[in-house]
Amino acid sequence: MDTKHGVRSGIHTISDMSDSKESAGGTQPAAPQMLNQSSGEGSDNMASGKPTLPSGLKLPPPLKTDGNLATNWKCFKRTWDNYVIVARLERFDEKFKTAMFLSVIGEDVLEIFDGMDFTPETDKQVLNKVVGKFGLLHRGNKKNL
Repeated sequence: MDTKHGVRSGIHTISDMSDSKESAGGTQPAAPQMLNQSSGEGSDNMASGKPTLPSGLKLPPPLKTDGNLATNWKCFKRTWDNYVIVARLERFDEKFKTAMFLSVIGEDVLEIFDGMDFTPETDKQVLNKVVGKFGLLHRGNKKNL
């Protein structure tokens, strides 16, 4: 299948959204079409040899920054840990897993991440190092950030 104009997502391809259709309000982009690329839920993409995320799996909600941060962190961390298992993230490299975590955690929290000190700098791309820093923050230990 030609994915030149599509975006690969899980075991599906989202077709090029440049197609449009006329409506009373003018031209609107056509809805993306999901095309099954594989049989077997959550299977690896055999064509590229790279792992894919299971189709239809929802991302965890972002970390709540209002209220009790320690309690919110525990809830977020539990949800994230379950997501890691269900999405089988162990199949992906550290840079991808860390980017996924930072994508999920929320924009407000990314500002905190930007202010964290990582030594060596490459630790910013190691999931357990990043999660560990957030754990310290939410336990009130700001010395090691």
